[in-house]
Amino acid sequence: MMLRTLTFVVPKPKDRAMRAFMRRAALPMVQCIPSCRAAYFVRNQARKNEYMWVTVWPSAAALERARQRKDWKDVTGREEKAGFFLSRPRHVHYDVLLTLARSGR
Repeated sequence: MMLRTLTFVVPKPKDRAMRAFMRRAALPMVQCIPSCRAAYFVRNQARKNEYMWVTVWPSAAALERARQRKDWKDVTGREEKAGFFLSRPRHVHYDVLLTLARSGR
């Protein structure tokens, strides 16, 4: 299993629009990709305009196939064009070594 993070800082005037975009476009897009196991959009508590988008994939190959999809490219292109990133976003991929799965809670 693989975890992908995208960390970025948003210009303060674009903050509200970026959150709306993530809710309206980015989350629905990954929900349509069957191999995406989970997606989280989180904010840094100390630095309110720093965000992280976390997705979980069964493999590096599944992530790469998702990144080749037209809808993925459309959404990421619109993020960049809208000026949501104060600086270049940072992508990091992690191999999941251990997991705790709880159900029924």
